[in-house]
Amino acid sequence: DVSSNILKDGKEIFSNLRFAQMAVEQLGFKKEVFDVVTGSGILHHLNIELALPEIHRILKPHGYFIFFEPNLYFVENWLINKFSIFRKYSTLSEDERHFTKKYIFNLLKEQGFRDVEVKLLFTYHPKLPRGLLPLNRIVNKLLEKLNCQYFSRELLIIGQKG
Repeated sequence: DVSSNILKDGKEIFSNLRFAQMAVEQLGFKKEVFDVVTGSGILHHLNIELALPEIHRILKPHGYFIFFEPNLYFVENWLINKFSIFRKYSTLSEDERHFTKKYIFNLLKEQGFRDVEVKLLFTYHPKLPRGLLPLNRIVNKLLEKLNCQYFSRELLIIGQKG
């Protein structure tokens, strides 16, 4: 992580793990050292064109990656990205950009990853009040039955180093 605060919290909770502060676009790890690289909500903060080659570089042959990222076509994300007035009042940082299923799939394939799958998931916003979770589940189930996954909140992105 690039955040020293997040790393400090992680070290307190998981004292048996090793943490390192660095940017994904320029990782200080040797080539082909990890079996799995995973993240939730990080790729859309990065220079993706620089980050993916680094992820590919540090994965062992046949190593896996698993990421959860925001879907551009989720209504809130689409509005924020389409109209500057919505972005101005959103809580997004300036570096955030959202992906479409097709865009991230093609980008990963271009980087030499294989068995790439991008699945659409209905999830809830982390800041959603707990009292609204049951309503969120009902709406998500309704959208799934109506085959509206295209507008889901998140992308589940999985694959393997080629």
